[in-house]
Order: sequence, then structure tokens, then C-alpha cells
Amino acid sequence: MYYLTFVIFMTVVLAVTFGGHYAIYRSLVYFFEITAVRIKFLLFSALVFLSISYVLASLISRVSENQVTRFFYYISSLWLGIAAHLLLGIGIAWVLLLFARSVHLDLDTVVLGVFVLVGTVGFSVYGAINVRGLTVKNLTVSIAGLPAEWQGKKIAQISDVHLGYALSGDFLESIVSAVNREKVEAVVITGDLLDGMDYNLDAGLESLENLTAPKGAFYITGNHETYLGVARAYEALRKQKNVHILDDAAVNEGGLQIVGVSSPEQRFTKDVVGTIRAMKGFSEKLPTILLYHNPASAKEIAQSGLVDLQLSGHTHHGQIVPAMLFSRLVYGKYYFGEHHENDYTLYTTSGAGVWGPTMRTGSSSEIVIITLEKK
Repeated sequence: MYYLTFVIFMTVVLAVTFGGHYAIYRSLVYFFEITAVRIKFLLFSALVFLSISYVLASLISRVSENQVTRFFYYISSLWLGIAAHLLLGIGIAWVLLLFARSVHLDLDTVVLGVFVLVGTVGFSVYGAINVRGLTVKNLTVSIAGLPAEWQGKKIAQISDVHLGYALSGDFLESIVSAVNREKVEAVVITGDLLDGMDYNLDAGLESLENLTAPKGAFYITGNHETYLGVARAYEALRKQKNVHILDDAAVNEGGLQIVGVSSPEQRFTKDVVGTIRAMKGFSEKLPTILLYHNPASAKEIAQSGLVDLQLSGHTHHGQIVPAMLFSRLVYGKYYFGEHHENDYTLYTTSGAGVWGPTMRTGSSSEIVIITLEKK
């Protein structure tokens, strides 16, 4: 059943991707008035190949890792973003063209096509550069019953780094350096630290040893660790001496309870509230910070009264234009940012890294620095 579902899913993905590329082909032929059969054939063939390039690169990268496969993966992931922006630009161009015709204006389609291409390239270059433009988001969160030991202390949230072929160890090293400058008490890693590819994990993760947080780092899995294999992810993380894996577990750190709920395995869902209640050593009396990758269960968690602060990621704040619209549609108001429900606070971060298109045009990469105060 799983394989049938996967085949259906991939068929739909490829059909949508090919449909989008066919729309690009027809629009470029129309705008630039291309009539030469040879040029049309070359353009069509190139776009067919590009439509399957990311899937192809992902499959190849699982078989062999070298400079060639890494480069192919990076270029194909860049193209995903370029194609999305190109489709957006073409859509706007068609609207302008149809509007002009409705009011009897004559627009030069070649000029319109040039504007679309130049705009797409410029916007995509900005997005590719913006990936490494890491910002520091500062929050102050009030927690009832916060022990004196934690008052005024800082916690750093790192999420959705997606270490793999596109972003590797040097990117994580820059994140660690940024966190260390903030002099935080603890670090929480809220999933998708790894991109789901079994590249050189040991070398990629070694900079975590340089974290200077006194209480270390607390790690939970995201959905991409389940693609890699949770056991493989844990094997790599256990080699980092200052990283504490919270696999559906709660720890008491000086009167502050840090709870980690792992991302559900593929094809499964998770009762987050039930999982928290069933944890060994969990106390409803202690102030509690929940680490859970996906913000989808925020409403139920808020109503449970078990959690004071939830830290999540997963949504990337849309990452590229216009994906943030779909992200908002799926997750509602919880898709990004800080939200309060009585004594409950949720922060959903846009994340530090990227997945799919190696660019950010709809949001910024961030790490989150949270200063705790007593309510």
C-alpha cells in the first residue's frame, strides 16, 4: 500500500512539474514569437529535462556522492526556485497582456518577455544570496513559575538547517558562531537538522562540539530525519557530546522542564498531548518548554494547559514566493511567528536553512534568541 501511495504521489508531482514547464514553454514561444522548429525543439527538450532534474538529482545523490553529483543537485535545486519565479512572472505578464487587450492597448510581447526573464533572474539571484543572510530574531517570553536560575537567561532555537548537498558543514559552523556570540544558556534544535540524505554526517555535524551553551543542546527529529532514517540520525548526533536527544522525553533542568516530542515516522500521525502525558518523569506542575517540529497541533497543545512555551519550525515561512500563501492556508495563523493563548506561547520559526529550491525570496533565514522572564 505504501509503495502504491508513493507511486501515485510521485506521478502527481511529476505531472504538476511537467505541466508548469509546459506552460513556461508555450509562453516563451508566444512572447518571443519563436517559429523555428529546431529552436522550439531544443527549448522543449531542455524544459522537459529541467522538469525532472531535481527528482533525478535526488535519486543520483542517494547512490553516489562526489563533486559532480553535488553540483548537479545544487543546480537542479536552484532551478526549482527559478522555475517557480518564472511561472509567477509569466502569470503576471499574461494578466497584463489580457488587460491591455481589453482596453485596446498594444503591448510588445517581446519586451514583456524580456522583462519577465530579467525580473526572474534578478529575483532568483537575490533569493540565492539571501539563503546565507542569517538573521537573529530576539524574543522575550514570560513563563509562570519560572525558577530564579532561569530568569533573564537566553535560549537559542535552531531549526530546519537541512544539512546535505546544498548546505553543508560550513553553514552549520556559521550558525554555531552566531549562537555563541549571544551567550545563551541552552540551545534547542527543533527538527530537520539533516536534509534526509546520508552524506558525510560526522563531518557536517562536528561544529556542534563548539557550542558554548552551559546546558548544551537539546535535539528532536523533524520529518526529514525520518526520510534519512531516525536511527542513522541518532547515531550521528550521539557522537556530539553536548547534544541531548529528546525522543519523546522530558528533562528537568533546574526547575524548568524541557520536553521533546519526536516527529512521527512516515505514514503515521502523533497525539502530541497524549505523548506528553505518557512521558516518564513528566510533571504538570513544572514550567514547561515543548520542542515539536510541526506547529499543526498548536491549538490542542494550548488547550491542554501542559505547555508554557512551544518552539516549532517546519513551515520555512513559505521560503519562496508565492509558497507562503500555501503555508498560511495549511497552518493558519500558526504558520509563522509568535502567538499567545492565555499562559501558552508558540513561536514558529522560518528556520535557518532551506529545502528544495536553494533560495529564499518569501522569508529570511533566522536563528531565534529567547530571553526568559518570570510571569
